[in-house]
Amino acid sequence: WEAETMEWFARHRNYAASLREGISGFLLEIAQQDIADKTRDNIGIQLGMITDFEAIASSCQSMACMLEKSARKKIEFSEELLGQLDPFTELAQEFLSFVTSKIGKPLGEAELALAVEYETRVDACRSGLKKLARKRIKTGSDVRAELQFIDLIRHIEKIGDNAYSVAVALREMK
Repeated sequence: WEAETMEWFARHRNYAASLREGISGFLLEIAQQDIADKTRDNIGIQLGMITDFEAIASSCQSMACMLEKSARKKIEFSEELLGQLDPFTELAQEFLSFVTSKIGKPLGEAELALAVEYETRVDACRSGLKKLARKRIKTGSDVRAELQFIDLIRHIEKIGDNAYSVAVALREMK
């Protein structure tokens, strides 16, 4: 892991935090005005979504830091092991793309059902991958690598949780 890569993640995480602060401050100023209850409710929902998006950026930076630390400590992940993450990361990316494509418009029932399906699939992938890691530990695999692998799985699943939270928030928008 190069310093440039780690700097990229830090810069984008800081940007997300800056956006959260700026947008939250703006929305809170609006909330103090004489506005309709519906608008006030939507501001609360939007504040939650902003927090979810910042949490996604934080999870991405945490994973980069974990992988960088693993490389420094000579904890190696086999190509096969990393390949097992591919479908999981692709699913999380697809879920996140789905949610971000819906920003600015309320989610319908069918779209919320699709979000529930994504969340269910993310949880199933997480469970399956963790089960495989535990089996490998029992058969003598490198415990440190497997625990790092499980931690990566946890962060990817958190991204799915945050994406689902945004979907629910979009459904609640009035």
